[in-house]
Amino acid sequence: MLGFLSRRRLLLAAFVLVLISPALRDRDSFPLSTQPMYANERASTARLATVIGRDRSGAPHRLSMRIAAATDDPLIAQSSVARSIRVGRAEELCRTVANRIPTGSGLVSIEVVREQIAVRAMARGVQRFGTFEVAARCDVR
Repeated sequence: MLGFLSRRRLLLAAFVLVLISPALRDRDSFPLSTQPMYANERASTARLATVIGRDRSGAPHRLSMRIAAATDDPLIAQSSVARSIRVGRAEELCRTVANRIPTGSGLVSIEVVREQIAVRAMARGVQRFGTFEVAARCDVR
């Protein structure tokens, strides 16, 4: 019985050591990351690729991720729009999004843009628009 408990304690100690070894070695590794993704302070502004709608007065309106990129994952939506701009397919994306706009939305045009946003303001829920660099523009049918 004593041998069984000793082996059990030895296995437990080995498991704990393996689990915390990345921290002891100061290396980022599975299963314990010593470099958390969001641990550093971010810049106050960021440039994001996105799709916006405009009404008759020209006012911008944020589109849902489902309409803008056919997903509900913000990272996939952002990378999909950015890739479309990067590879020269912003016009095609613009037409695709325009076809997703529901009738009666009040939107008359769509723009695929790179937007400079105030990150801290948006984190507090302020839905201010930043500056836009338009990659493509198309009409809503």
